[in-house]
Amino acid sequence: RDIFDFLVAEGDTVLSRSMTFGVPPSFGAGKGSVVRLTVDGEAHEQPFEIRKDPRVKASDADLRAQFELMVDIRDRYSEVADSVIRIREVRAKLDGRRAELPEDSRAKVEGILKQFRQIEGILTIWMGSKAHPMMWSPPGLTEKLSSLSGAVGRAYAKPTKSMYAVFEDLSERFEVQRNRLNQLIEQEVEPLLVHLARLSSVRFFNSVDIDS
Repeated sequence: RDIFDFLVAEGDTVLSRSMTFGVPPSFGAGKGSVVRLTVDGEAHEQPFEIRKDPRVKASDADLRAQFELMVDIRDRYSEVADSVIRIREVRAKLDGRRAELPEDSRAKVEGILKQFRQIEGILTIWMGSKAHPMMWSPPGLTEKLSSLSGAVGRAYAKPTKSMYAVFEDLSERFEVQRNRLNQLIEQEVEPLLVHLARLSSVRFFNSVDIDS
C-alpha cells in the first residue's frame, strides 16, 4: 500500500488526512522474475516463474489487463496526492508571509487561498475542524480512485468497460484541476512571491545604516 499522511494547521482548523491506496497491483503469471538475496555481503540471484492458480478461470490476457489498469490507477492516485502536497506547501508559504503584505495584497492572498481550498476539496476529502469535527466534505478523487482500485482488484477477471470509463472520467477531472492549479501558481502565486522578495530587499536596504 502507498500511504500519504498529511497534517496541516490552518488557523483553528487542523486538516488530517491519511490517504491509503486501496488494492495494490498484483504481478501476473509468467517467467522473467528474479529474487535477490544478500547474505554476509554476498549477493545471490535466482530466477523464478509466477504460475496462475489453476482454480482461476480468467485468461492470462485478462489478468494482464487487470494488472495494467490497476497500475494506471495507482499512478494517477500518486499524481493526485502530489498535487495535494503541492497545494499545502504553497499555501503554507503564503500563510507564512501574509503579515508582510499591505492590506490590499492580503485580500488577494485570501482569494488565492480560497481557490486552493476549492481545488483541494475536489482532489481529496476535507475532514472536520475543531469547531465542527463531524463535518466532512464529499469524497474526492483520491477516495474515488481508491474505491475503483478495490473494485478492479476484487476478483481475478478482466476489468469491465464501465471500470475503464470511470478511470477515464476521474483522470479527465483531475487534469482539469491540475491545469487550474498550475495556472493559479504561475499567474498569481509566483508573481506575488517575487513581489514579496523585492519588498524584503527594499526593507533590508533601508535598514542598513551607511556612514559617509
